[in-house]
Amino acid sequence: MKTGFANIVSGQGSGQANTSQPTTSAVSPISAAEAQAIVAAQNIQYREEQGEPAGNKTSLAGGGIVLKQYAGAQGIDIIKLTPKPGNKVNITVQNGSLRDGQAGETAPISQNITVDR
Repeated sequence: MKTGFANIVSGQGSGQANTSQPTTSAVSPISAAEAQAIVAAQNIQYREEQGEPAGNKTSLAGGGIVLKQYAGAQGIDIIKLTPKPGNKVNITVQNGSLRDGQAGETAPISQNITVDR
């Protein structure tokens, strides 16, 4: 113990490697199939249609995904799923955004929840 203390004081360390590493909360990306299952479990309507809106099933930075569906005349529902630590996912829904948000016309977020994956 005396030698270890002397080494620390002299700047040579204790002779033991510091093996502790910071813990990270890695999250796995959400696949289109998983996203559809999560949305269905939350009773959020999503249907795949022929002629899907541009950007449907687009991956987002951080492992998220966007699901889009047509909602009436020029309207598009946008469902964004973002993975969170602790095996959670945040879901935001914009119902009926006009022309997919072009020309500054977007619907307000009608739902914002965090659920288990």
